[in-house]
Amino acid sequence: MKPYKLSVRAGVEEQYSIGPANVIFLDPEATYRVTVKAPENGEEFTLSPGGVVRLSPFEELRVSHNSASDQIVPLFVGYDTDAQTAQVSGNMEIIGGSSNTLNPPSIQQIIDPVKPRTIGTSYYSGVVAGLVTMVAPSANVNGVRVDFATARGYPSTEAAVLVNTVTPASARDGAIIVWGVENTAGNGQMKVASGLPVIIPPGHGLFGYTSASSYLSAVWEVL
Repeated sequence: MKPYKLSVRAGVEEQYSIGPANVIFLDPEATYRVTVKAPENGEEFTLSPGGVVRLSPFEELRVSHNSASDQIVPLFVGYDTDAQTAQVSGNMEIIGGSSNTLNPPSIQQIIDPVKPRTIGTSYYSGVVAGLVTMVAPSANVNGVRVDFATARGYPSTEAAVLVNTVTPASARDGAIIVWGVENTAGNGQMKVASGLPVIIPPGHGLFGYTSASSYLSAVWEVL
């Protein structure tokens, strides 16, 4: 998905040529809600920060927001060619319809699937209790490609490899690449991430988090 920073005046609906595309994601760091309209197909949605929506294909986009001041609106816009990407999730509201909220949000909100030429040269593999920072948000200038990730959850223990712009506070605090948990006694369940490799946009960190001692692994490349 391609990042855009759109200059949108307060109380004004601005129109831009962005396309062809059919997926829109509002940066979670935005502090206001954004309404997007696709004049070609008549669809209209209001996104809260972190919201994502898939529309019918469009080339023109009208954008407004509910802030009292002019804003530079940070949108990620792309074209979904894979049915598994760009799920309608996060804090998204549909004007005149219903809303669909998923917690935690899917990693497909903020990444595009890619086919790497080589396997990543950085990796983490080990048992951790709590947080492990694999790539800090400040170190992700041009994107990070994640090629492989696993999480093993033991009884009553959550384990996840996830993405966030800030340090996550739990195994569900962010966009999850892989998440493992086991609610009954046993040896734990190993979960291997599907849909990889993926690209994490610039400014987002790659983290591991467990609620108690659990195994995590990941292979990535800083682009």
